[in-house]
Amino acid sequence: MENNETHPAWHALPEDELLKRLSSRHEGLASSDIPRRLERSGRNALEAEKATTPLQVLAHQLHHPLIYLLMGAAVVSVVAGHAVGAIVIGGVVVLNTILGAVQEWRADKALEALHRMASPHARVRRDGQAVEVDASEVVPGDILLLETGDRVAADARVRRVVGPGVRVEPVSAGGTRPR
Repeated sequence: MENNETHPAWHALPEDELLKRLSSRHEGLASSDIPRRLERSGRNALEAEKATTPLQVLAHQLHHPLIYLLMGAAVVSVVAGHAVGAIVIGGVVVLNTILGAVQEWRADKALEALHRMASPHARVRRDGQAVEVDASEVVPGDILLLETGDRVAADARVRRVVGPGVRVEPVSAGGTRPR
């Protein structure tokens, strides 16, 4: 357990002390610092799921109780000497599997495209200017500039609230500390 007297919580530090510990400034970070900070702390993004392969999609289509029932019926048809019935049932299983796999593959690709289109952005102050960056490029020490309705792109500390009737609702997002 950490001793809070020697290491006070980062949200309780005075603003100037916090900026000093994060090697930041009121004008924001220098753009030249960003690659080094990204290297040290990593991208501000959740790890993406592994892409599904066509073979996995096909296997997923075959893993259903109705398909098992149809395959069992085809086996019973062969054993009973009804080859035509077994062929028809096998054809239904193959057709269902192919159509389902194509549909699932297209749905996965559409979902990936939506994720890319809805990639969150953040306004930060860098080199004294407000710039918009991909949220994955927000690094410890960045000064986030928020407006009404913005999503906070990273764990952050509110420095200043400007405007009448502004309400800040804290949400626990993992309790991380800047490095």
